[in-house]
Amino acid sequence: MTFKLLFLPILALECVLRRMDGLDLIVFATISKRTRRYTKSINKKIPSIDAIFGIPFFEQIEIQFIGDTDRSEENEEESEEKTYESEENEEGSGNSYVFKFCDRGAGKNETCSSENAVVLDGMELAMRKTQVGQETTCSFDSSDRILAAMKFVEFLCQTFTPNNIDLTLGESIQTEFKAFVQWNLLKEVKDLGFHVDFKVTNEQFKMFHDFVRRVPKQSLSFTFPDYTNKDHRINATFNDDVLCVNDAAWFKKNDFDLLNVRVFHLRESKLVNEDVRYMLHKWMTTASWKLEKAEIEMDEPDLNLILEEFEVVTTAQLKKRFPQLEKKELNFDHDGLVFNLGEAKHLQRMDSTIATIQLNDEQNTLCFSVWTKKIH
Repeated sequence: MTFKLLFLPILALECVLRRMDGLDLIVFATISKRTRRYTKSINKKIPSIDAIFGIPFFEQIEIQFIGDTDRSEENEEESEEKTYESEENEEGSGNSYVFKFCDRGAGKNETCSSENAVVLDGMELAMRKTQVGQETTCSFDSSDRILAAMKFVEFLCQTFTPNNIDLTLGESIQTEFKAFVQWNLLKEVKDLGFHVDFKVTNEQFKMFHDFVRRVPKQSLSFTFPDYTNKDHRINATFNDDVLCVNDAAWFKKNDFDLLNVRVFHLRESKLVNEDVRYMLHKWMTTASWKLEKAEIEMDEPDLNLILEEFEVVTTAQLKKRFPQLEKKELNFDHDGLVFNLGEAKHLQRMDSTIATIQLNDEQNTLCFSVWTKKIH
């Protein structure tokens, strides 16, 4: 028996929508502004969106719904025992969906299990679906595949409010760089990954700096391979809560003066011992600097050289100050950084705040962590 969904009372409609799998829900939400509003009201979540632009022949969007399961395979009794609340909080579980945006007619010979048509802001797209295990792949034909993919990401963000967007731009899309860094969606998202597969110019880096990170984010990660900040002409200021700079050969000692972040990760940097010593000196003398945690990959770090100008606090001295440390194991974890109290060195600031410094097991990364109440 068939019935018209929109004729149902609101509560009954919401129950049906909650039982839909992710793809059916997406198709339903594209029908009209009304169906999008109903879809948004059930608060179905996508933890993150991984979007790759510039792949030869297509653009790709990957998502996973929290708690989304294949209803056809569920045991009926188990289904009745599950509550909607528990489904929505099953972080990391659920079906994965891959959406590919192709030039019109490019995938017409592909085998598929079903075909649909969806409309995004007046742009009609033919959709073909294939299923392999728990991964569903949908291919869309469009006369402007980049614009269609961007509209689709905007639609997902407006409807399912993801926590994170991870964007990768391939080499074939270099000419569209400005359009992406000026994409309003990237300024609005709280947790952003922005990665490119080509060498950017100073002008392009400045565009990214001036547009994408204009509003501080909860988390910002970016990758610009082989970027050098030639002549150090760009003053890159960052006030995000968590910052991860990948391929960070461009980052120099003076850039620490332009940072005011709580957590900081530098990958593949060219910093030397003297540069990191400068960072520690800034932390020691600037109580307003909010840095709590840092990981810095560098060539041949030497902890003794880095700390040679500081009065180092020993673990024995720490245990006198915090007797409860006697009961702790030598290893402790601070937000993913594992320290060994027997090997780590400690600094104490004038305001009595303590920080621990240690090299990782591979001896190529300096780990820095400020002591908070949850450590001692």
